[in-house]
Amino acid sequence: MEKRTLLVVVLLLVACRNGNTRQVEPPPPDPRCGDGDLSSVEECEGSNLAGATCKSLGFDDGPLTCADCKFVKTLCTKRCGNGAVDLGEGCDGKLGVGACASFGYQACTEACQLDVSHCVPVLFQAGPALSVAKGGPAVIADLEPKGLSDLVMAVPSFGRLETFGYTIEQGFITGRKLSYGRTPLEAAAADLDGDGRMDVVSINDDGAIDRYLYSGTSFAFSTFADAGCPAARFLGTSGPSDAGTAVFALGCADAGAFGAVIVQGATPTTLPLTTSAATLGDLDGDGRLDVLFVSGGGLESRLAPGWDAGATQAVPSSPLAIAAGDFDGDGDLDLAALEPAAVLLWENTGAGFASKSAFPVAGARELKVVDLDLDGRPDVLWQLGDKVQVRRNQGAWSFATTEGTLGAGAPISLAVGDADGDGDPDLASTHSAGGDATVTYLLVNKVR
Repeated sequence: MEKRTLLVVVLLLVACRNGNTRQVEPPPPDPRCGDGDLSSVEECEGSNLAGATCKSLGFDDGPLTCADCKFVKTLCTKRCGNGAVDLGEGCDGKLGVGACASFGYQACTEACQLDVSHCVPVLFQAGPALSVAKGGPAVIADLEPKGLSDLVMAVPSFGRLETFGYTIEQGFITGRKLSYGRTPLEAAAADLDGDGRMDVVSINDDGAIDRYLYSGTSFAFSTFADAGCPAARFLGTSGPSDAGTAVFALGCADAGAFGAVIVQGATPTTLPLTTSAATLGDLDGDGRLDVLFVSGGGLESRLAPGWDAGATQAVPSSPLAIAAGDFDGDGDLDLAALEPAAVLLWENTGAGFASKSAFPVAGARELKVVDLDLDGRPDVLWQLGDKVQVRRNQGAWSFATTEGTLGAGAPISLAVGDADGDGDPDLASTHSAGGDATVTYLLVNKVR
């Protein structure tokens, strides 16, 4: 008020000095809540809601009121999200969401409308093939910089690892070379030191596991002694943790019995096993991956984090390879098993594993369990000649058949990973092209 009074006095003085006497109107009072006028700083004033309604504010129904010149929306209701498919909605949460007739998945949007854009007529589209004069087995990994992935290849003939970055137009193209005077036979990738960046590991020809830790600008090399159990092939990796991701490998082949080599931290852990058919899976439901293997007594396990022996469970046979997945959605881990003339599915009954389904196929290799079409159900796939054969999980132990066509040459490795960075798993199958030459065929997943 003092400023207003001063303003009036000044105006009067100016008027008098000019020889004119005139009355100056005082400025209007500041707007305040309750004065009956709706100002620009108020949402509403009494019953004046400025034309707003519950619907205009994003709700479906209900009365909008005003208190202290602000909207009161407590009586506004929103049908989307109430757990029921109401009039005008196509779904609500999981209600109304079905399965795609072909491949892919349906989803419910935030507006409770059904999104079927991820239902696709074909699962894979062939991408550009990568020919390498001297190559080897490969994996897909999202190395730095993150986004589009890399193909990480062991090149024994040159004594190094090579990476091939992915491009949308050309597929995998030549990238980095990691040379440390070693002879890598197989590669894997994981965040070994927990810094959020992907590192590389390889199995050397002497059975030692070599590490390539990414420092931010380059890969620093170090190696682990085999600790009496030379590594033979990688099983997989665990999920990330503060201590870094654990890498699992099978080894001790020269002793006539296989063991598991677990690389995490400064010293590898060796677990004595008696089988070559092993996989990783969360058998006890604690969120950690365990080591599962078939022995003469059945399915045995070494449970994370202490790697104590779990209960032995019965299995129907002693297969060449196994892979784990919850095929029936009951929360228990089931198994796929590769035999010389068939791929079998074993159901976890709680007391053991029982045969449930069989897919006759001779000569299959690279058995894997992956949710290829992101519908929440794990699928089964394997490599056979110039094909990748898929059994798509439709629920209730029903599986549909599809396949992807590769190309000529003897298969060496089958890699699963998100090559193009769109969130669905792609496939890269590396084949021998004669001598040391290889060709890698790419199958791009079309679900996303």
